[in-house]
Amino acid sequence: MSSIVFTYRIMLRWKLFFCFCLFCSFSLSATADLKDRYNEQSPVIIAGDWEFPPYEFCDSYGEPTGFYVDVLQTILDQLDIPHKFVLKEHLQATWMFDQHEAHLIVDPLPQGHAAPYYFSRSILHDYKMQVAYKKGDNPLPSLDQLPDNSILVIRPNDQTALNTLRRMAPQVRPEKHSPKNALGGLITSTYQYFLWGEESLKWKIKELSIQDRIELDTMSLPTYEVHFASYDQELVERLDDQYARIEQSGELDKLRDKWFYPEREHNDTSPMAIIITVLIFLVSVALWLLNRMVKQRVRVVQGKSNDLENMMRQALSLGNFIVMEYDVMHDRYTNRHGSMLPQGGLTLQQFISHIHPDERETATSRLKDLIEGRSGKWESDLCWNIETDEHPNWRWLHAHSFAETDEKGKTHYVLSTVKDVTSDIEQERRDSELASKYLKLFDSTQIAMSFYDRNGMLIELNENMRQLCQFDENGEAFFRKTCMFDIPLMRDDFDPHSHQQFYVCQRMNYGEAGVDKYIEIRVSPVYNDDELQYYIVTARDITTERQMYMELYQHNRELHKTSTTINQYERELNYLLENSQMWVWKSSLKTQSVSFSRSLRKSDYTQTFKDYMEGLYDDAERQKALQAFNYMRGTDANFNFTLHFRQSLANKGEQWMAISGIPLYDKSGQLTGHIGVVRDVSALIFAQERLKQETIRAEDSGKLKSVFLANMTHEIRTPLNAIVGFSDLLQVIDTPNERQEFIRIIRNNCDMLIRLINDIIEASSMNQGPLAIEAEDVDFAVAFNDICQTLSQRVQEPGVEFLIDNPYQTLPTHLDKGRLQQVITNFTTNAVKYTKQGHIKVGYRIEQNKRSDNGQQDFGIYMYCEDTGTGIPKEKQASVFERFVKLNDFVQGTGLGLSICKNIAERCNGRIGVESEGEGCGSTFWIWIPCELKSSQATTDTNN
Repeated sequence: MSSIVFTYRIMLRWKLFFCFCLFCSFSLSATADLKDRYNEQSPVIIAGDWEFPPYEFCDSYGEPTGFYVDVLQTILDQLDIPHKFVLKEHLQATWMFDQHEAHLIVDPLPQGHAAPYYFSRSILHDYKMQVAYKKGDNPLPSLDQLPDNSILVIRPNDQTALNTLRRMAPQVRPEKHSPKNALGGLITSTYQYFLWGEESLKWKIKELSIQDRIELDTMSLPTYEVHFASYDQELVERLDDQYARIEQSGELDKLRDKWFYPEREHNDTSPMAIIITVLIFLVSVALWLLNRMVKQRVRVVQGKSNDLENMMRQALSLGNFIVMEYDVMHDRYTNRHGSMLPQGGLTLQQFISHIHPDERETATSRLKDLIEGRSGKWESDLCWNIETDEHPNWRWLHAHSFAETDEKGKTHYVLSTVKDVTSDIEQERRDSELASKYLKLFDSTQIAMSFYDRNGMLIELNENMRQLCQFDENGEAFFRKTCMFDIPLMRDDFDPHSHQQFYVCQRMNYGEAGVDKYIEIRVSPVYNDDELQYYIVTARDITTERQMYMELYQHNRELHKTSTTINQYERELNYLLENSQMWVWKSSLKTQSVSFSRSLRKSDYTQTFKDYMEGLYDDAERQKALQAFNYMRGTDANFNFTLHFRQSLANKGEQWMAISGIPLYDKSGQLTGHIGVVRDVSALIFAQERLKQETIRAEDSGKLKSVFLANMTHEIRTPLNAIVGFSDLLQVIDTPNERQEFIRIIRNNCDMLIRLINDIIEASSMNQGPLAIEAEDVDFAVAFNDICQTLSQRVQEPGVEFLIDNPYQTLPTHLDKGRLQQVITNFTTNAVKYTKQGHIKVGYRIEQNKRSDNGQQDFGIYMYCEDTGTGIPKEKQASVFERFVKLNDFVQGTGLGLSICKNIAERCNGRIGVESEGEGCGSTFWIWIPCELKSSQATTDTNN
């Protein structure tokens, strides 16, 4: 059994040792990361308050010291992390931390404080707040019992004290002064209370040597916890761990005793070590340190004395106090601070003679009590003459006098602190008079008005407000106990923190107060130095106005509904008139004018009768209009007629108008004008005209088709007769030459018939849709030679020479070769028909489109056919490219070839034309087709 226990203990120790090693390795790795982040060039910056003893402050040498400084110095030295303390004014230190210029800060914070940085788990210290006051004054149990607008002094930028004051005593007005001035003000009764940390107050009171004149009290103030705070979570965790270690080792207690309990002693060093250390220290620096300590003590004592004197003088100057001293032995009143008395002073009798006669007897009695030791102090309000009896100048003085006695109780001096309160009394009198006037004005104003304090509770209201709210005793009591912020009129909309005026207009319904009406309320916050003082509430009964407004609103709704209906009818009428090309017209015999409209509400166009008549097409139309107008003047019947206008106000072009209307009469039965509708029937008239033209064109087309059919019959019959006739003769011809000649004739007529049929098919395809263009990559120079070889066989007249113009050896391009072959074939065929002598020349070249408007080079193929035939008259050159046009009816052909060529040019975005000087001068047919060149050689040749 013992062996099992021993084995278990061994295993347990090994496990603990293993865990300890893991923890050490983790701590070392974390410390290594911190050392990489913070080094000598970039140490940990610790921000603090330079006037916050004993926690942190700058000593007489300007070096950072204090409890927080020592604790952080110990922890960071043990972690071997470089660091630097930067002590500034509290607000500047906080700003450095917020701007990430400082990595660490120690500050008293309330529990549950939410912030974007990390807090330590360890509580560095409990920060207790206390209130300092003059010894002998009675403290209050808590701050919330201080009267409204009373003053409580706090240290500048002490956010902890300010937050505490706002939470516990919002009615108190904070005033910010340095601790030295604040404590001096307590002594001189300038201020009554000073709120700061307990240890800081003790330290400052001890430093100024005023322990016997100042007392401290907690007044139920809260205690705050002090934590480390940083944006670096790892740094906070390492500080927490090391803090726990120094707390366990007892080092933290030594530091806490050093600053807060110096009477406690810690002696952990052996006597021998102490003796050796003391001997070494005394041998090395005894004389220097003694001299330094003496000088430092003298400076400190002198500095405290000067500070205390300056503080007292500053407190007296700030409070406008005058200090007088009465020397009992020499019977002389003199100035100790200020210049109220003459330079040489006054005797007691002279001093009393300056007091007002009504108060002189009382003052003499109280002064004798002080001098003879029957009383120790005297507080009085005196009326004092600062001038002569002949020209008095009375001032009100508030004085505190006390006797200074020796060990035997005999009075040697009487000291008096005096403050001139004449301006305060006069101001109070003026305020009282002004308040009385305001109260009269408040009660006599016609506006219902009331005042509420900063917490929303009713202070006072005038008679008009009572009448508006129908107050009786119960009603007024109800409103006095109800917070303004909880009133339904303002509960969800009013912002107590806003500086802007608040307006609301709602129903005021309080059944328990017997109020049910509509009121308009204005709430105006009143501020003094950005601090809310009270609210002014004015109200107005608008119940009657609302009833009138609701009636007006209902009336406006009905008007709006009627107007909407009228507008809808107007839009529908406008739509019908506009889409039916109609206008409503109205004439006036009085103004001799006629107006046109599409809305019946306003006139869109107006013109005189004269201008209206001048707009008619011709005199015949004007005569027709005059006859119609005379007819209208003499009858009551409806009228309807149509007039032809050259132009009108609504339409600047030619138009036909169908006019209808009825006469208008006044109350006496006299004719005043006419009203009716005008309809634009131009489209109908023009349609009728086009129908006539199309009828004529259809008749002409029928004739043209008859001629075309007759022509086609003749054209087809001619080659068919030749083919049939010569085919029948072939079987009876034996001579080879004649047979060969017949075969040639048959072949030529077959080719003629094929071309004729192809032209008819092409013309039929053009009627059904555009010609198809299928471009392909081709060497046009080679293709042109092949086309010319075929075309040369068509030129068989002995006196006609066939010439070819091919300027390129090779021309790679992208186009529809078949369509170009069709064009040049038609050109050549026509030239063969009309050329009996001379030459027929076909050729092409690359030519830039000179009509291109896009700023880029647009190249294409210019192809032509030149002949020396009969030529074309100038007046017929424009019509040769139309269908079924033949200049010579005795020449075979359908008249479709050139029209097909024109269609091909248009489909290829090209151009086509003919050039001829007239009959007998020959002609040149040409076409230009854009194409994509695959080589720059053709372009170069063209430019050259």
